[in-house]
Amino acid sequence: MNKSPQNVDDLFTAEGVRPVAEIEVGPTKHEKFLDQNYKKIALAVIGIGLVCSGFIVWNGIARDKELTAGNLLVQTLDPNGQINEDKLHQITSSYAGTDSAVTAAYLEALALWNQGKDKEGCAKMEAFIQSVPSPEWVNQASVILGSHYMKSGQLADAERLFKSIVDLQQKGLYSPLAYLSLGDIARSKGDYATAKRYYDDLATLFPESNFVISQLGLPARRELLEVKAPEKVAPPATVKKDAGTKTAAETAKQPVSSDSATGKSEQPSESSQPTQPAAPQQ
Repeated sequence: MNKSPQNVDDLFTAEGVRPVAEIEVGPTKHEKFLDQNYKKIALAVIGIGLVCSGFIVWNGIARDKELTAGNLLVQTLDPNGQINEDKLHQITSSYAGTDSAVTAAYLEALALWNQGKDKEGCAKMEAFIQSVPSPEWVNQASVILGSHYMKSGQLADAERLFKSIVDLQQKGLYSPLAYLSLGDIARSKGDYATAKRYYDDLATLFPESNFVISQLGLPARRELLEVKAPEKVAPPATVKKDAGTKTAAETAKQPVSSDSATGKSEQPSESSQPTQPAAPQQ
């Protein structure tokens, strides 16, 4: 027969306490995990520390490299405004990947043009457009090279570059000039419908652009569309003369002949001599 406990002490007697479950006394699962993976965790912490330290060091080196390249880029221009090509080449070769190297590659093409090396400068600028990653640099170089092609009469290459600008950024910084130039190229070919379309796109997309507002820009171009080019006509037919026929100019230039036997010169008749004006009466 079970007896109910009379006081608190009876609860801890053998008869009053009945175990419900066993409590395991020892290391917890978390402690076991740490014991088993202590080396791995330590190596991971060390690795993360090394990566962070390496990034800080690399960032410092990259920043120092950028500053050095920038200082060297400033030194490429002498007091007379001439570009030192050797220093530009040093920047592009030794400091590749920096912003200064991109600028130096762009200036190399301009330096070649300034020296009169047209083909070399165009090839350098074409290579720059293909290699530079920034769309802003691509558009700026394309505008410069396209304008150079237009000036030299290479309209096909100029059209290719200006079309690439509007395809890359329809409403970019250089797009108004690209639309205007494309219209000019089409007008020079006699394709007035295409020229009008480019001019209309310029007015629609950039109504506040100086190319649209200025009288020397879009308004002047539209007036030229209404002017018809002069028609080519055949040159006038030349009049063929007989071999014995002399013109009046040739007769006037004919020298006076002299008689070899008498030594007398043949004088022109009175009818052929010019009439002298009468002397005024006193």
